[in-house]
Amino acid sequence: MITQVGITGGGGRIGSILAASLADKYKLTLFYRKTKPDPSLGLKLVQADLSDEKQVKGIFDGLDAIIHLAADPSTRATWEEVLN
Repeated sequence: MITQVGITGGGGRIGSILAASLADKYKLTLFYRKTKPDPSLGLKLVQADLSDEKQVKGIFDGLDAIIHLAADPSTRATWEEVLN
């Protein structure tokens, strides 16, 4: 049974809307890099840069599922940067 769910990109528009709709069904952890999610939702918030292996190590422990919505919306990125 899935009870603990993490959402990367939790500070973004889609992540915030999804978190609000799932908050009464699951124990959520929202991961964000720059834009802090709304603290009034009462959810666990974790600031981390997912491209930094040291910051990511162990932060997903204890979660049953992860919904990955984090993205770099930069239009200036090269394909190599996007793929990394």
